[in-house]
Amino acid sequence: MDWLQFLEIICVPAFVWLIYDLSGVKKDLADFKLKVAEDAVKYATNESILRMESKIDDLRDLIIDELKTKKANRK
Repeated sequence: MDWLQFLEIICVPAFVWLIYDLSGVKKDLADFKLKVAEDAVKYATNESILRMESKIDDLRDLIIDELKTKKANRK
């Protein structure tokens, strides 16, 4: 068996199978990216988390101010 037959019998089919398998991996990766993008809609973004933190801080400051004024009115 010379090298040309070896290439025709072993290497060419292996190379074709490898390309076919990699195309399947690319499709799986594309499907995964699509699923992750759909699932990301369900979770809060950094912007909404920062907005909520800001509202909580404002509410805390308002409560502290109210407690200070009530305490000052008692004296």
